[in-house]
Amino acid sequence: MPKGNPEPSNAEKVANELELLNMDLTEHVIEKYRPMLDELGVVYANELLEIRNKTNVLVAGIRVATQTPPMRSGKRVVFISLDDGSGCSDATFFDEAQKRCSHILFNTRLMLIGGKVRRTGAKGVSIMAENAWRLDELWEQWQLKKKLATTEVAASFDQAS
Repeated sequence: MPKGNPEPSNAEKVANELELLNMDLTEHVIEKYRPMLDELGVVYANELLEIRNKTNVLVAGIRVATQTPPMRSGKRVVFISLDDGSGCSDATFFDEAQKRCSHILFNTRLMLIGGKVRRTGAKGVSIMAENAWRLDELWEQWQLKKKLATTEVAASFDQAS
């Protein structure tokens, strides 16, 4: 007879750590999504300094800061900082981008942001954001796509036999 409970997965450990301690100790919360992020070509924050100005990039992470300072023009600008475990990336959302994804910017902790690299000096870099997505929703869609692809391969294999 088996005794005790099975060892929890890293994802379960991190979820419990976040719930109880409000911090991730086992691994960064983003690591669960790493296979999908690698497939999408997501750039780590510590790699942004090496990327040319106006290059399209995807960055992902846990939202650690949201700022909406008053602007002289009266328009609203949203600044989001994401932590991906390698460092922080900063994204700026102007009017058009906000119209597409404002519901995500203020209500989601884990997100993927797409936009253009904006160089502001030798060590200054940010993302001029064009869109944002919920990481958990993308993960579910990605897993479903993988499952369907595996099912199709198995079906074609069965037909060939």
